[in-house]
Amino acid sequence: FPARYHFQQAAMSRTLSFVLFALLLVAPLVLCQVQSGYVWVRKNGDVVMDRGDFKFNVTHISPGHYCLGTSPSSGTYNAISVTLQSGGTNPPTTGYAVANSGWGDACNKFGADSVYTYDEKWNAADRDFSAIIME
Repeated sequence: FPARYHFQQAAMSRTLSFVLFALLLVAPLVLCQVQSGYVWVRKNGDVVMDRGDFKFNVTHISPGHYCLGTSPSSGTYNAISVTLQSGGTNPPTTGYAVANSGWGDACNKFGADSVYTYDEKWNAADRDFSAIIME
């Protein structure tokens, strides 16, 4: 009888430890309420689709330079991942895409983050792209 009691007590202790561990993992996500969104943009700045917590608006201010605004505003210093889209061409479009979520950019006056697109020789070039943003 005492051995069975200790076994049940140890099993309950492991279960309680697991539940507390799971709560510690989930609590920051719930408390911080991280917002995220996805947008696909044509090379002229038109939004093809957006999903997630933000409604995106894009301003194409110069060749290869786009201002990525969100509603509600996501502020600055966001995590942004940008990928060129091929638009269905085969072979895919070659080039580069870079994001700037800080200061010192012409997009700051729009309250927006910057996306730059380039051709394969690093010349500013209009390109379709998609972006994921997390605040």
